[in-house]
Amino acid sequence: MFEYDSTGVSLDGPLLPVKTWFHFRITEAAERRSKEQKDQVYIKARVIDNPQYLDLPVENYLTFQADPKVAGAGMAIKFMKSLRPSVPWEGKIQVKAEDWVGRTFRAQIKHEEFNGQTKNKIAIVDAIAMDDLKDAATSKAIDDADEIPF
Repeated sequence: MFEYDSTGVSLDGPLLPVKTWFHFRITEAAERRSKEQKDQVYIKARVIDNPQYLDLPVENYLTFQADPKVAGAGMAIKFMKSLRPSVPWEGKIQVKAEDWVGRTFRAQIKHEEFNGQTKNKIAIVDAIAMDDLKDAATSKAIDDADEIPF
């Protein structure tokens, strides 16, 4: 567990074009430190609403910036704000990554190259209502990563 103060962090930012939204459920979450020794939460989540891509994963790292004026300081807050059921995200909070497991969010995915591999990465998140998930697919997961639509 670690303490984080989101006071003074702006949630405003440029809007990314939305092509395809997917609903995800977090299956793994762990606290860690970045190379720069910043607090981070690693998440692994899986698609829960699209039968063709059901259970395909996305991994992401959320870095918590101590300085609210640092570029990207609001990204972790935006992510926490989008989780359903919600988690604390305002002011001084205790970030407990294990509490994120099982929570849902909606995201648009982008491709990012890292170490010569193209990977799925969360581009933008948005809160979802639980009613939006009532038709979530229940078919068998697809294991072929080449079939990812992002």
